[in-house]
Amino acid sequence: MDIIERDIYALIASGDGIKAREIAKKLNKDRSTVNHYLYNSPYMKDLCYRDENYEWYGLIRQSRPHVGLGDYSGYYGTVAEFLELTEDVWFQMLTEYSLNTKKKSAVNRSFFSVSAIFRS
Repeated sequence: MDIIERDIYALIASGDGIKAREIAKKLNKDRSTVNHYLYNSPYMKDLCYRDENYEWYGLIRQSRPHVGLGDYSGYYGTVAEFLELTEDVWFQMLTEYSLNTKKKSAVNRSFFSVSAIFRS
């Protein structure tokens, strides 16, 4: 991923939908360059989508850059500590963390549904 691609993705992921011309204006790039990245970059195909109004959205919204594993998963520790965990211990920690969060989301429910299938 090059600098232009990263900047385009940062704009997309930090908002609620943005058109190519708005991205081009904010980055001081011509729209054809922005469109080239939007439609041809494998990263953009994996990380973004476009709606019927030609507004681009990130599959993962982030208003600030993530710093570490804890920002993603609620797990705070070093990579070495994480890698030392067995699957059962990790799953138990994840289950306890998810059950202890006050906000029960559809994502949590679907995670437990899918993970129950894989663990059976």
